[in-house]
Amino acid sequence: MSVTVGQAKLKDAQKKLAVKWQSARNVWRDQAAERFGNDFIETVPPAVNSAMNAMTRLADLLATTKRDCQ
Repeated sequence: MSVTVGQAKLKDAQKKLAVKWQSARNVWRDQAAERFGNDFIETVPPAVNSAMNAMTRLADLLATTKRDCQ
């Protein structure tokens, strides 16, 4: 799997999580839901952004390595 494919799959998973979480929040409205959202769900976008940036750097390094080895 290429880095680009991995990035696309990661973004797709993040979008699916957001949809599922919104659906859950429609019926789960107590303090536990609020804590879960704050402690876990809201941490996902920054983590995904960090991972995407790291994956971009990795793709660049792989491309450079490939060029250097040819």
